[in-house]
Amino acid sequence: MRVVITGNIGTGKSTVCNHLLSKLVGFRLVSADDLVRELYINHEGFRAYLQATFGTLSRREVAARVFADAEARQALVEQSLQCLTSVVDALFQQENVLIEFPLFFENPRWVAQADYVIALHCPPDTQRERVMARDNLSAADVERIVNAQMPMAAKVALADVAIDTGTSMSEMLDAVAARATFIERETLRRRCCAFFGTPEIWPYLQAAYSENHRGYHTLRHLAELFATLAPYQDIKEWAAVEMAIWFHDVIYSTQLERYADNEALSAHALVRMTRAHCSAEWHASFEAARILAVQLILASKDHKVTPYLENYQDALEAAELFLDADRAILGADADRLAEYDAGIAFEWLSTGQLDPSVFRDGRRDALRGLAAHKPLFYSKAFAHLTDQAQANLAQLATAYAQPEMV
Repeated sequence: MRVVITGNIGTGKSTVCNHLLSKLVGFRLVSADDLVRELYINHEGFRAYLQATFGTLSRREVAARVFADAEARQALVEQSLQCLTSVVDALFQQENVLIEFPLFFENPRWVAQADYVIALHCPPDTQRERVMARDNLSAADVERIVNAQMPMAAKVALADVAIDTGTSMSEMLDAVAARATFIERETLRRRCCAFFGTPEIWPYLQAAYSENHRGYHTLRHLAELFATLAPYQDIKEWAAVEMAIWFHDVIYSTQLERYADNEALSAHALVRMTRAHCSAEWHASFEAARILAVQLILASKDHKVTPYLENYQDALEAAELFLDADRAILGADADRLAEYDAGIAFEWLSTGQLDPSVFRDGRRDALRGLAAHKPLFYSKAFAHLTDQAQANLAQLATAYAQPEMV
């Protein structure tokens, strides 16, 4: 998805963009202001224009001039766009990008290319106070800048959704988090529909990965797997890997009598859902991939590559990458590791069917079992995570050895 965050000066774009980025997996943030700033520093043609027109290369000095002269301001914008058009055109061809773009609606060239637009707004008094304090400007200077920009109300009306940044910080961040959830799900939905060639499979997957008892094996887990494996989508058996990602945890029960069947039932779900909803053309193209995907899902039960797959180099590469990516969370940083572990605990304890002491002992033993798995990661692509993962496993196992852990 191409997500645009727009808004006038002082509406909190940087704060919102950074928080949104922290909540999304596999996205990157590009600031139009940074692109313009780069023009002032490194673009020879643009710098020559500034020197000839304004007699200075200082962005602040140029801004002071143009905000008092509408004609000069429009000429500067046009010159900037002339230098940046190809860069921004390329940006809107990318996937999973957040674009901080203050003048987005002022430049309609790209409006139709955005998948989702978030407009930021706040009370005018709040806006002016922020700008005066941040930029050390007078009230008159701020007024000139504000009057030179498209009204906030117009941008709110044109956007897909608006966020009021004049509320409390906690309210604003909650609103941003809600947008992040929507963006994550919409990104997955689009990918799912494109891959399976039908909109019918996504509702099933979304419902499964959003079950109330799930804390880690959620849609975010899928997003993390796709982001982790993004560099390897050109491998020969990528279609099987993608299929396995979508379905490997679609059935996830933490009831002890059913837990051992999760992978087998998930593999059956892949076959059942694709037979029911995918076209004959899809089957003709992906039947071999589905056969391998079923084996990858089954292998995720104990994260072991079967001897059969070792006979086929392309299938082996796919299996190793898939299993390693599924286990890569073990090498996460401290914050994400804590979230992961809390999510696992929630999945087992939220139903109230398992005594906490039983979970604690079982979790400790499972962590120790993981640490004993040799190799912990099969592929060279993930081998570098081994030391951190072993340290994390030791830390968690030690914590679960304490009676007060749960």
